[in-house]
Amino acid sequence: MTSIDRQMRRGQRGFIITMCSEETFRDQYVVLGVIGRGSCAQVILAVHRLTGILVALKVLSKVAGIFETIETEVELMKCVQHCNVVQLFQVIETMDYMCLVMEVALGGQILWHIPRDRSLEEQEARRAFRQVVCALHYCHEQGVVHRDLKVENILLDKAGNVKLCDFGLGNRFRAGQKLSRACGTPEYCAPELYNGEEYNGPAVDAWSLGVTLFYMLAGRLPFDGKTVPELAEILDASCEMPAHVSAEAQSLIRQLLTVDPAERAMLPQVLEHPWLCQEQKHSPGHPRQPLPNLPNPTVLGMMTEDI
Repeated sequence: MTSIDRQMRRGQRGFIITMCSEETFRDQYVVLGVIGRGSCAQVILAVHRLTGILVALKVLSKVAGIFETIETEVELMKCVQHCNVVQLFQVIETMDYMCLVMEVALGGQILWHIPRDRSLEEQEARRAFRQVVCALHYCHEQGVVHRDLKVENILLDKAGNVKLCDFGLGNRFRAGQKLSRACGTPEYCAPELYNGEEYNGPAVDAWSLGVTLFYMLAGRLPFDGKTVPELAEILDASCEMPAHVSAEAQSLIRQLLTVDPAERAMLPQVLEHPWLCQEQKHSPGHPRQPLPNLPNPTVLGMMTEDI
């Protein structure tokens, strides 16, 4: 590849992009392996040679039609600074790729910790779910809707704390604003998305929370459809609750999996639900001030200086 002269430029929405050649980029990072793949991206575990900082690199191909989506994801991640959201450190651009340098969650997807056709213990599920709700509530307060909440997008750090990731389908919204783009993972999509209606973004996230909690407590999805038409039958919203799930947990799931979005439990209500408040300790909430970037800004400066 022809080398791109090193430069710094500010993207259209205000974030900093470091331009470099692929060769220069590879000189700065040691790739340890691929830890995730998607249709247009792969996530790589890497270490910065100079500082020894371990990072996750989300590498996205700059194919036609997705560059604006990449910019949107970066914009949203830059404005969401929360202890239970994966932090974005830097964006590096080469001729063919955009690379998001992010905080690494060594515990992997929470999905990996849920035995198939079994479940997490309710106490364990409650702790993780509370952190997911706190992170998502904070996002909504910042005017950001996720629109692809699922167990695959909930990561754990080495201490077992939740790190919400993948804002590729996220969007900005204002109070009372309706969104129109139907997107997300079909098994987690709210009924109003199948109707082709304009919808309330936070209400769609709330439905996905219900599917996620069901999965945590049952080890399976609540609706059995394999195709979009089959899944559209969730308009009936009838799912069989596992017998071992407590009555209070079932109550919360039903409030989230309410077909009418106007009647669906929203996140402030969820945070006050008796099941979620059981055995509550001083778990991380949603900070009023942005958290400092990690690693230390001095270290981050060393990471970017040579690129």
